[in-house]
Amino acid sequence: MKTIIGVMGPGEKQSQEADLECAYEVGKIVAGTGAVLLCGGMTGTMESAAKGAQAVGGIVVGIGSTMDKRDLNEYVDIPIMTGMHAGRNFINIVSSDLLIFVSVGSPGTLSELAFAIQLEKPVVIIRGSKKLKDYIEAFKSPSIYFTTSVSELEKEVKKIIKIFTSGRR
Repeated sequence: MKTIIGVMGPGEKQSQEADLECAYEVGKIVAGTGAVLLCGGMTGTMESAAKGAQAVGGIVVGIGSTMDKRDLNEYVDIPIMTGMHAGRNFINIVSSDLLIFVSVGSPGTLSELAFAIQLEKPVVIIRGSKKLKDYIEAFKSPSIYFTTSVSELEKEVKKIIKIFTSGRR
């Protein structure tokens, strides 16, 4: 069974240019591990991560919030339409073996992070604010990691994949 790495982040309205650039690199890293990239399939960081994964031959699953596949970005290989709008966020988290959050700059991304913490999923956060880090660290979760660079994120993701998928195959 393939590892599924969820890449979560804000859509185009709440994304900053640095978020989009980072998400593209994250998509390449995810695909480089041989994992499937799962995202919300829409715009912003979701599209950038999907584009990065596609650039290096990765597979992208898009969990769409609407019922129309045409709403998804062009880099989604496998569309899964839910018609659930924000309710699809729970599906994103439950379906992912580990999650990478590129910024937490929108309410939707924040809800996904809350689900990930509640479900004790391994999480790596890049471009998270100090305020977010202070808040999250209060949970003392051993499976939440903050990184400050893409290269640091790549090392962390490979380490987590090894830890959390050993014995599953």
